[in-house]
Amino acid sequence: MHIKNLQAQNSTNTASNFFTRPIDDGVTKSEVVFAYSIAEHNIPFSYADHFTKLCKVMFPDSKIATKFACGRTKATQIVKRSLAPALQQDVITNLRTQPFSLAIDESNDRNTDKCLAILVRYFTSDSAKTRFLTMPICNIGTSQNIFDQLQQTFANYTIPWTNVLSFMSDNCSVMMGKNNSVMTRIKEKSPDVFDFG
Repeated sequence: MHIKNLQAQNSTNTASNFFTRPIDDGVTKSEVVFAYSIAEHNIPFSYADHFTKLCKVMFPDSKIATKFACGRTKATQIVKRSLAPALQQDVITNLRTQPFSLAIDESNDRNTDKCLAILVRYFTSDSAKTRFLTMPICNIGTSQNIFDQLQQTFANYTIPWTNVLSFMSDNCSVMMGKNNSVMTRIKEKSPDVFDFG
C-alpha cells in the first residue's frame, strides 16, 4: 500500500508545477528583449545561434544565462508571431489618428512574385518614426493595380486617406505621371497630398 501511495505521489504534479518560477520569467524576458534588439538593430537572425552560446560562456554563474536558449528559429518566431503584430498595431493606431507620409516601391525580382513595399513616416511626441506597414504581392505593375493594393491596405486597417500628407515613390510615369498614375488616384482621395517623386 505504501509503495503504491509513493508511486502515485511521485507521478502527481504539484501545484508549483502549474506556475512559472521567477527564473523562467527572467529567461523568457531575456529572450524577448534579445529578439527585439535583433530586429531593432537589423542584425541577422543567424547571430542568435552564436549569442546563445556566448551567454553561457560570458555569464556561467547566471541561472538565466544558463537557461537562455534563443537561436535563430526561436528569435525569428518571437519577432514574427509576438512582437511584429503588437508593433504593427501601434503603427496602425497612429496612422488612423494623425497625418503621415506614404512611401512605396515595387520589387522587380524576376524569379518570384513582385511585391509592393509600403512604408509610412509620422511623428510622435518625442520623435519622427519611419515604419514598415506591409508588403502585398503586386505582380501587375499598372497604376490602377498598385493603387488598388494601397486602397485595400487602407481599407483593411481602416486608415483614412485624409491623413496622408505626402506621397513618395520613384519618378516613373506609373507612379508620378500627370495622367492615370498612382499619384493622380491618391489625389482623388485626398486632393492636398504633396508629391515627392
